Amino acid sequence: MGWMNDSHFTSDPRLAYMSGDVRYRWQPENDFRFRRWTPAEFELQHSLFAADKQMVGIMFRAGVPLLTFCFPGFSLHDELALLVESGLTPLAALQAATIRPAEFLARAGDFGQIAAGKRANMVLLAADPLADIRNTTQIQAVWFQGKYFDRAALDALLANAKHRSGKGKLR
Repeated sequence: MGWMNDSHFTSDPRLAYMSGDVRYRWQPENDFRFRRWTPAEFELQHSLFAADKQMVGIMFRAGVPLLTFCFPGFSLHDELALLVESGLTPLAALQAATIRPAEFLARAGDFGQIAAGKRANMVLLAADPLADIRNTTQIQAVWFQGKYFDRAALDALLANAKHRSGKGKLR
């Protein structure tokens, strides 16, 4: 919430994939929760977020199982990076997005692993995410519900999503 007044957020090129309605609602002046916030209130939210990141690191070091929870799409990469910034190892961050949610949902028998008889949605990366968690953005191919999407097919899907969203930034 505290990022909604940040030009890095409001000019993020990934916003082009969001609908015009979502971009409109994310403008602080259009959201009843934020339109009256002062710069000091936004700064307080930034501070609280920094404290939350420290708490996540403390929880990880204490052995608390963590899992990701984000909007579908690009934000998972951001969340993985934030988890590593908070103190998780890249492996633990990846597990928070794969194995841990399956365990939490009592579906580890179906999801979170690559094995015969399991549902296999997979991502092929061009670089090692254990070396740098931001390498999760280096997607070369995806297998989703039994279908293979190479980089060209993924780029076509993104272009279609951008076209359908109405393009544009928050402001």
